[in-house]
Amino acid sequence: MAANDVKAYIKEVEKQLDLPHTMKKKLLDGLCQELEDHHTDSSEWDDPNEVAAMIQSTVPPAVIADYRSHRRSKQRMLVGALSVLLILGMVLFVYAEKTQISRIEQEVVETTSTAETE
Repeated sequence: MAANDVKAYIKEVEKQLDLPHTMKKKLLDGLCQELEDHHTDSSEWDDPNEVAAMIQSTVPPAVIADYRSHRRSKQRMLVGALSVLLILGMVLFVYAEKTQISRIEQEVVETTSTAETE
């Protein structure tokens, strides 16, 4: 059995799992050991989707719910931070444009007043 086969199989199972990183790592390390120790023939392995579903079912639903809730709150915080940065950028852009226009108007007034005095 090639180590690459085991790694590829573990990656396929990992893609299907929706678990916290540390828990996923522990469970997949155990699966990797099981495959290397007892199931040397890759034809004996179950479908990665079925294995992932079986692993996912062993985790208590409260842990999965907490993980998903935490992930959603992190996403909301990221969206909020990006929104604040976008608004700040727009305000700075408008302020820069407004000050530039007032400088141009001031220069026009100064040049016209200088031209009138001559």
